[in-house]
Amino acid sequence: GALLALVLVVSLRFVPESPRWLLSRGRVEEAREALTLTVGREEVDKMFIELSHEVGTSGHPSSAGGFAPAIGPEQPAATLHSVWVALALAMSVSCCGIDAITYYSARIFEEAGIKNEFDRRLALVLLGFVKTGMIIVGAGNVDVVGRKFLLILSNASMAAAGFLFLIPGLSAKNPSFCIAGVLCYAGSFSVGVGPCFYLLATEIWPTHL
Repeated sequence: GALLALVLVVSLRFVPESPRWLLSRGRVEEAREALTLTVGREEVDKMFIELSHEVGTSGHPSSAGGFAPAIGPEQPAATLHSVWVALALAMSVSCCGIDAITYYSARIFEEAGIKNEFDRRLALVLLGFVKTGMIIVGAGNVDVVGRKFLLILSNASMAAAGFLFLIPGLSAKNPSFCIAGVLCYAGSFSVGVGPCFYLLATEIWPTHL
């Protein structure tokens, strides 16, 4: 984990800043350079004009930002609605139990009757593959089927995994049911609730925020 964080710190030095943010701060040339790195020289002029129009017609000073402007009395009801949607999504991610299932999956497998440490580690490796695979599936379909559908499918599948596999498996000390429950629960989270929250949390706000 520490090694990956170090790699990210070094790599992020080569990642361009957000063109929209640079434009909102009046750093036009830097914004054009960042946009060129992002979309290529063929599309940069078109994208730059669109982005400049968005930032220029937002009607808010370039220094605006932070959380306070989003809940100020001058904001329309739609913006306040976005605040509550973002908070509700954040609460759903925090309270859905995915962290407990992920962090204590080895203990869950042990309580289900898997006493062999090698078997438990093998199940954990399988869990990692399932989560990674479902993230790829979700990322590839989020613009095809839509955010709402993936969120509904993800939450419904998580509930089904818990009630049909995980809880009965723990009650009956059935390793197969518990492994299936943990894999289905984590996979269901990874295909919808996990990635869609971070995507929606950035899409529901007006440009000036």
